[in-house]
Amino acid sequence: MEPGSGIEHGNSYIKDVLGAIGVTNIESILAEGLASEPEKGKQAAIKQALEVAANLKL
Repeated sequence: MEPGSGIEHGNSYIKDVLGAIGVTNIESILAEGLASEPEKGKQAAIKQALEVAANLKL
């Protein structure tokens, strides 16, 4: 379990909803640190999203 995951409800809710309809291979990308360093947090999330997208197997 990741730090802070106990208070993060949106991500687990979406995973539960998608799981209920059979979608189980889910990759979450969290944009963290936006309050303290908005640009750095945004760039890190974009970088991670691009890496995940590049490795998608369709």
